[in-house]
Amino acid sequence: MESSDESSGVLERSEDAESINTDITRAFLGKRRFVAGSTRRTCIFVVLALASVAGESPDIIAGSRLDFVHIPKTGGSAIEKAAASNGVAWAACHFPFLKFAEWGCPSPPDFGLEARSTIGPFNPWHVPPRFWTRNLLLGKRLFTVVRNPYDRMVSAYYDPWEGYKGAERNDPVTMNAWIQEKIEKDNPLSSGIQFLPQWVYVVDERTGDGVVEVVLRQENLTDSFNAFMRREGLSIRLDSDRLNARTGDARLAVKDLSARTINAINKFAGGVRGFELLGYSMLLPKVSLR
Repeated sequence: MESSDESSGVLERSEDAESINTDITRAFLGKRRFVAGSTRRTCIFVVLALASVAGESPDIIAGSRLDFVHIPKTGGSAIEKAAASNGVAWAACHFPFLKFAEWGCPSPPDFGLEARSTIGPFNPWHVPPRFWTRNLLLGKRLFTVVRNPYDRMVSAYYDPWEGYKGAERNDPVTMNAWIQEKIEKDNPLSSGIQFLPQWVYVVDERTGDGVVEVVLRQENLTDSFNAFMRREGLSIRLDSDRLNARTGDARLAVKDLSARTINAINKFAGGVRGFELLGYSMLLPKVSLR
């Protein structure tokens, strides 16, 4: 059971965090409205009428009306740092995290313990805001970045913090076994927040409504983000150098995924409906699954 206070943004949940990923996946797959061309993408957030503040730059004023939902392994850290360099706090820069000062996040952080993850011990800026103890982004216009689900799993494997750290790092058998172990279990979320499917950040599994206004793609992030910022009248820009780029000795790619792994990613990512929602094509394994 759950209860929500829409006016305050408070969301209380009594579900066990260990089962929530399975629950939301079942909810998504069971919604018949999620068919090609019929997904409801209406933004449920209302733009706040913010008055101009004397002495504040246009970026700070406009940036405060917009906010970023950071899906792990999509290049979001570059966006957070670029915004911080323009005096705008998005995603991680709302919180007093370890690199707050290093990134030049506007001080002091404006979010604290009132916005904690309710689905596990995760950094709240990597968790969809509706799964915070209090959704402090209600009233904001939200945007996010998605990534090809197959490439995102390869990236998770090579992640220097949460990825594979054993021997034979560039062995396809090792990579496939690692990915399968993470996402074939009943609750992939138990392996980390990077194993929450991307569609959960884009639509509300309870209503089918879109919860972000703009979805950018990691594959052309610099161009699409900069165009979006120009449209919004913001001077925040990305260059071609991204944070958290894959290291040079990471040699495996999507082509090295086995049929079983591709099938597992297809199911994990929400099947055909999940891929259509994110704007990607789903691969079909051409050999028997083992």
